Amino acid sequence: MIWVNHLIDLLYFIDIAISFRTTYYHNTTGDEILNAKDIAKNYILSFRFWIDLFSTIPFDLLIEGFVTSEFS
Repeated sequence: MIWVNHLIDLLYFIDIAISFRTTYYHNTTGDEILNAKDIAKNYILSFRFWIDLFSTIPFDLLIEGFVTSEFS
């Protein structure tokens, strides 16, 4: 069952990578933004990036590692 958790984490990571390369339309001008730097900047400044990032963090492994190192 743990492999399912790792697979889901991997899929969220892939989603983040794809989102850094997905074009978007400028709100004011309606132009499609193709510049990778502008796309990345827009994605990082969006609330969606932070949700994706938070979803990718394997909290179960972090807690397990913290508890194991504390009691050994």
